[in-house]
Amino acid sequence: MDANMISAKMLKAEMMGDMNRVAELKQQLEQLNKTQSFSQKQTRRDNNYHSNNNESRNQQKSRNPNRGNADELNKLNAKIIKAEMMGDSERVKELKAQLEGLQNPSNQRSSSSEESQSFVRVSQESKTNVHSQEQDELLASRLSGCTSDPQKNAKLKQLSKKISDDRFSLKEMFVSAKRGEVEDEAKLFIKSSSKLINADDEYEEVVRKGNKKRREDKEERPKVFTEPDDQECGHCIQKIKKHLVVSIESTIYLCLPHHEPFVDGHCYIRSRNHIRCTVETEENCLTEILGLRKKLCEIFKSQKKGVVFTEMFFKKGRNKHFQIECFPIKQKYMADVKMYFKKAILECEKEWSMNKKLVEMKDKCITKSLPKGLSYFWVSFGPSNDSYGHVIEDEQDFSRNFAYEVIAGLLDIDRFKYTKPRNESFDEQFQRVSKFKQIWKQNDETGDTPLLTDD
Repeated sequence: MDANMISAKMLKAEMMGDMNRVAELKQQLEQLNKTQSFSQKQTRRDNNYHSNNNESRNQQKSRNPNRGNADELNKLNAKIIKAEMMGDSERVKELKAQLEGLQNPSNQRSSSSEESQSFVRVSQESKTNVHSQEQDELLASRLSGCTSDPQKNAKLKQLSKKISDDRFSLKEMFVSAKRGEVEDEAKLFIKSSSKLINADDEYEEVVRKGNKKRREDKEERPKVFTEPDDQECGHCIQKIKKHLVVSIESTIYLCLPHHEPFVDGHCYIRSRNHIRCTVETEENCLTEILGLRKKLCEIFKSQKKGVVFTEMFFKKGRNKHFQIECFPIKQKYMADVKMYFKKAILECEKEWSMNKKLVEMKDKCITKSLPKGLSYFWVSFGPSNDSYGHVIEDEQDFSRNFAYEVIAGLLDIDRFKYTKPRNESFDEQFQRVSKFKQIWKQNDETGDTPLLTDD
């Protein structure tokens, strides 16, 4: 109830002379005045509180003017993109003018306040720019989906990239460039370190392969003689014991072993000069070798014996003279010994080889059947060229006593007779050599073949 109505009712009650009614209305009027005074005080307090809040908001807006303009800038940028796509150049100019007005405020702060607020502005604008980038990408994706022309879609993508680049301020570009340089340097460091690690591994692999290749070349390369070629060696005729020599030709000589012979009549044909193998000999030397072979076969033919001639050449060996060993055996074993040597050659070394294992030389000379510069083994049966050849590929796997082992297996001879032969005294050597020389001289004088009895 209003105070005016209560006062009007009081006047009416006084005129009617109703005093009780007047007292009641006075009490209501007093209570109404009290409530109105309390409400007025409360409204004053509320007004003061709201005014203070408005002042603080205004102060914050004055401190951070870019916070209120961020949404407007985003909206204007979106409108500019839409106007450019629609081809409305006047609308684009109008919106760009509004955008420049918002980006260049009239109130300029002092240098100290700008420096203090620049970092806050960068952080706030970075947040708004992230949001604006998402809006630009969403808008570009929607607009690109609306058109079917691929050229327009490409232009829209270029515009969205350009706008996203324009969002960054100078400080943001500086900070992002610094951050990018640090990240790029870290990536380059990791990449270079990984390259260095790989380079170290590759270098170690190259060194390891180089060392292995040098070892292989060293093993394959023939040993270099420490003494010169013209220096005399143990097989030179000047160094050998004179009583062991049976016959001397112009290029070769025939001698007997200084120890107990492997078989009766065992002898050697050696070169006088430093010639390592018969494959490298000249024609006159081969002719003399063939003559000695025929003469030996004639000497032992009367005893019903045949002669097996063998030669072994090792490229890495130190011997400077070739040596053809002569093994007289009974004639009944000649067919078997040929089979034994053929089987042994086919089964020697490894199963697979680069060269042909067995080289049969029936009517060919050894110089035309075996290659020069390679290790080989050669065996001939009788005075003719009926022989076998074998190219030795691995000298370590091929036995130095190959011929002895084959003949010993056929004739059942103890292996110690060729691995550890018994040394003979000078008298024993002299008797054995004298007997051989006597038969040799008789054959030279008469041309007959005397008997050579077994001791």
